[in-house]
Amino acid sequence: MWFSNWTDLREMSPVERSVLPDGREGVVILLTERSRRRQHRFVLTTRDAVATEASLRDRAAAHGLRTRRPRPPVSRALTWSIALATAGALTVLLLSAAHVFRL
Repeated sequence: MWFSNWTDLREMSPVERSVLPDGREGVVILLTERSRRRQHRFVLTTRDAVATEASLRDRAAAHGLRTRRPRPPVSRALTWSIALATAGALTVLLLSAAHVFRL
């Protein structure tokens, strides 16, 4: 069992979702202490993960704690790389079709 006062915490963030062994959904919560900078991870069971995450962020904001924003599933650098490669390939194909040069 772990206990801490709100004033002893620096951060409370929902960091990921989980599935418990019995099949129920859960939200993984990250708590960071101010003094020792130790991190604790807990799984909170829920029926609505989106509402639970929003509730956790609201509670953290009410107590003046930091929260991390969820990371996008794919990095922006990867997305831009794919978009530029696609644009380059289309440009080469269109120039080839216009007989500017031959492949």
